[in-house]
Amino acid sequence: MAIDLTKYYRVDTANVKDTKVGGRLYSAVYTEDLPNGVLGDLGAFVEGSEVIRRFVLPTSATAKTLVPYLVFKPEINYDESSRAYRKLGIHRNPANKAFPVVKLQNNDTIRFSEDYLTKGSEIKVGDLFVLTEDGLLKNVSDKTGYKFYVEVVKIENSHLVNYIAGDGTRQPQPYKLYLVSVHVTE
Repeated sequence: MAIDLTKYYRVDTANVKDTKVGGRLYSAVYTEDLPNGVLGDLGAFVEGSEVIRRFVLPTSATAKTLVPYLVFKPEINYDESSRAYRKLGIHRNPANKAFPVVKLQNNDTIRFSEDYLTKGSEIKVGDLFVLTEDGLLKNVSDKTGYKFYVEVVKIENSHLVNYIAGDGTRQPQPYKLYLVSVHVTE
């Protein structure tokens, strides 16, 4: 697996249909730690379970045809002495422990921190991204041949700076969140 677990992975399900009332969540396990926001598929049921399936990362063969599931376990920070909005992206779903996944649908919207998105230059509104073999997203200029892609529709700061340190710097520094719209073609 090529996911760099030292990076900061924050994902917010801004408007994902199946996270709402009446939506459907699935349970999955993976053999390594996974951050929220990784995209993949569901495989066979885990031995002895009728509910939990194996999570499968895309391959070069499935990345173009897969409509993925999103790894998303709500993060709860019980340590009130820290800034919760900065700690959200360090959560990891432990290896071989069940976590929820949700099937993405056309017009769902999600906020990703920049470590999910690979592009050689600055990310802009209108940029298109497709699945990679590590369950993240890479920039493409042409979405032809991909069943699933996302489009950046808004770029915003993660939070307002609300603390001025003794040296006059504003802390903690915000980072960019990219609101993307899911597109599924037939």
